[in-house]
Amino acid sequence: MNTKNNDNEKGYWNNYYAVKDVPLLPSQFAVFVANEITPTVVVDIGCGNGRDSLFFARRRLPVIGIDASQSAVDSCIAKAMEEYLHDTSFVCSNISDPKLNDVIIEKIKGYERGILLYSRFFLHAVDESAQEKLFTLASKILSQYGGCLALEFRTPEDKERIKVTDKHYRRYIGMQEAIDSAKEHSLVATYQVQGLGMAKYKSDDAHVARILFSYSET
Repeated sequence: MNTKNNDNEKGYWNNYYAVKDVPLLPSQFAVFVANEITPTVVVDIGCGNGRDSLFFARRRLPVIGIDASQSAVDSCIAKAMEEYLHDTSFVCSNISDPKLNDVIIEKIKGYERGILLYSRFFLHAVDESAQEKLFTLASKILSQYGGCLALEFRTPEDKERIKVTDKHYRRYIGMQEAIDSAKEHSLVATYQVQGLGMAKYKSDDAHVARILFSYSET
């Protein structure tokens, strides 16, 4: 995306989280990940309105939510305060911010190994450059702290399917394409699945891929 498109997308999401009636219940992906992984801390990249961040926090897990939308971050902070979820923090930042790695490292410093980097419906909302930055970030953090990168995103099979939300930038990524790209950053898929029925919202039954990655130098 060029700078103008980037600004348009940022404006779209700020407005979306400020005025839209978005889901508050945790996603199916969050429930799946919670059953598979017991991390020491959760870093939710592209946390949106915090539906999944707050779900993990209610399970007594420390949570760091990151989103480029200030209205989304403000909403998350308010909800966490309302529920007295004190072991949470939310940061307004873009995945392309060179300081983001240091921000995350500072916040997870002191926790035991076993970080969950969680990112749902983020990968297909950014361009290839941002995807590379996400994988670079994940590789750096998991190489130091261990743990898992959990991704869910729309695949090319979803392109012509019904969408409930307004039209905006979406990039459809093949599951193997994502696995191959992540492998270049020493991120190895330990679980992978794709199909329907895993990210259903009203009439939008998205065709998605779910992948869990771990860091491996070999």
